Amino acid sequence: MAANPGDLSCYVDEDRVWRVFAQLTMALLECHKRKDGTKILHRDLKPGNVFFDANDQVKLGDFGLSRMMGEESVFAQTHVGTPYYMSPECISELRYNDKSDIWSAGCILYEMAALRAPFEATNQIQLAEKIKLGKFKRLPSHYSDELNKVIACML
Repeated sequence: MAANPGDLSCYVDEDRVWRVFAQLTMALLECHKRKDGTKILHRDLKPGNVFFDANDQVKLGDFGLSRMMGEESVFAQTHVGTPYYMSPECISELRYNDKSDIWSAGCILYEMAALRAPFEATNQIQLAEKIKLGKFKRLPSHYSDELNKVIACML
């Protein structure tokens, strides 16, 4: 069932979107900037891998497709992940880095606010083309320009 744009009660409160943004980006910072100089690329960020504990704190889960990168490793190249949340580099099977996780987080936050994915298609080829173009609709108008800009920067 699609959200009725006039009924704001079906949308996630903007303060909650900002809290999830802050906690999700902090979790990614822990993965991407580890004290030992290595970084972990999650490579499968999607709503199903973002959990909330009893205190409504974000927990990042399912590191089954993650990859540990050493100090010398700058890019990964394996094609893994969930298509709706893949960065243009991943969907094009190009080399990618931790910025691809940021892209995926942007998709999650967009979907949380807009109640739909930023890129939608009826098949994987169309989806890949839309992701590569990087064009998506603005968040619903009741969300601030600041939130819209932050998510747009992530994408």
